[in-house]
Amino acid sequence: MDTSETYVKMADYPKIQERWEPAEGDCCVERAHSSIILHLLTDLRGYGFITEHCWGDDEFLDEEQSVWLPYQHQLQEMLGFCKFFTGNPTLQIGAVYHRTSGEGDPDGYYFFNFSSMEQLWLAFVMKELHGKTWDGSEWHD
Repeated sequence: MDTSETYVKMADYPKIQERWEPAEGDCCVERAHSSIILHLLTDLRGYGFITEHCWGDDEFLDEEQSVWLPYQHQLQEMLGFCKFFTGNPTLQIGAVYHRTSGEGDPDGYYFFNFSSMEQLWLAFVMKELHGKTWDGSEWHD
């Protein structure tokens, strides 16, 4: 799971964050402390979190102050890949390759700029669903 500063910045975009329906196991960071990675757990009071260090017993998730970091499978679900290609990763990779092998990218290198599968899939989601590209620091039309 990519928890880099770059992925946090990429994911902290309204069109991505508005899709978040917090669920146990989700990964997020607090905007004020982006170096603290939170994994959601539940108890009778609602969603809390656990870090590598401790359970946040008295603190519960504040969605407004958190950035959801979608896992690769969650990004794929945004595009409907899981629904159409369930159980066949070769078809998923083929579809992504077909869409990223230069179409709309004269040099054909845009998708080589990402250092993790999460960054790559998020860039693919943003380009396919919202027509946005990442310049290394922000999304552009």
